[in-house]
Amino acid sequence: MFGIGKKSGDTTYAACLDIGSGSVGIAIIASNPAASAPEIVFSDRVPMRLTQNRDGKTLLHALKEALMTVVSRIDTAGLSALHKTHPHARITTLQVTSSAPWAYTVKRTVRLEHDEPTKITKELFTELQEKANKESEKSVNENDVARMYELRVVEHATVYTKINDYIVVNPVGKMGTSFELVQMIQLIPEPVIDLVEHIQSRIFPHARIKIHTYVCSLYSVVRDLAPNVHNATFIDVSAEATEIGVMEDGILGTVMHIPTGYNSLIRNQSAKKHVPAAHATSSLRAFTDGTLEESDRGAVTACISEYQKTLIAALKVLAQSGHIPPHIVLTSSTGIDTLLQESVVAAVGAITPIPATLIDLTALYGEQAHTGPHMDTFLQVTTRFFHKVHHTV
Repeated sequence: MFGIGKKSGDTTYAACLDIGSGSVGIAIIASNPAASAPEIVFSDRVPMRLTQNRDGKTLLHALKEALMTVVSRIDTAGLSALHKTHPHARITTLQVTSSAPWAYTVKRTVRLEHDEPTKITKELFTELQEKANKESEKSVNENDVARMYELRVVEHATVYTKINDYIVVNPVGKMGTSFELVQMIQLIPEPVIDLVEHIQSRIFPHARIKIHTYVCSLYSVVRDLAPNVHNATFIDVSAEATEIGVMEDGILGTVMHIPTGYNSLIRNQSAKKHVPAAHATSSLRAFTDGTLEESDRGAVTACISEYQKTLIAALKVLAQSGHIPPHIVLTSSTGIDTLLQESVVAAVGAITPIPATLIDLTALYGEQAHTGPHMDTFLQVTTRFFHKVHHTV
């Protein structure tokens, strides 16, 4: 998944589905290996209903509603746009990226020790990968939390390998007494996978399904666009969750999420001021652009402070197992991005001895940036991820 290789093959057509905690995005693309970025044929995003109750059953129902709307828009506009620009095109892949709380990413290490230097053959490497896959599947099946949330492994992504405790890009043919393989195990709830399979059978019956966690896709894209960035804290603020991942020395390590997102700010503001959610949303946006009445700013400030404290607490948990890089890759699609940027930078800055700074993800795209309706950061990431991975051998 994260390997770097040469590009090969002809133009392929894919539907890239981005499942967030507050919306669902879709992009239909033409991916040509000779191009630096995929062609966006059609894109759209459907928001999920903001519910007062955020239990799993309620959120899943809201997700199902949004996905059914996406299906309708693909049927009425997406496929016609594809056939208009590429009359003979056939979508061969339905790629899905899923964010928290619909995604879990777990790091797992498998290690072999030998008394004498041993050559790592292709067969031995494959055997170790298969062993790691089986152990991770067993671990998930025996885990109470995984069973409770009906989690299924959708990918075992090898992040790196080590021989004699040194990272090796291609271990085959190398000699060593110890060999270590590190994987990122990507898990998605079974009900979400069922919904994806329903879409595939209804609209793309001949397409294969590829499902990934959003944070792993983001990591892969950042490594591709900014190979000189080796240490960063990935923070994705979505409607119902905030997901955090730490990259050190170019390697994605610990990933976690908290069940607090920008909808938490809206619910909190709504409860404090006894106003509808729509009014609370308007207040947050007015606070961001400086037009909110002074008498109402205190309640918004209190909500932001509570979110920031929750984020700091999560970062402190991560800091117990390693370093928190001060360079932040932040993604969000909230309409109050400036407000969130300030809160996130302040939270990371409270943990790190060096002032925290944001890495401008959109600036990394340069001239390759996609513009147009609904082509947000998340769809930028998922379409570029497909373009990179599909043509890498």
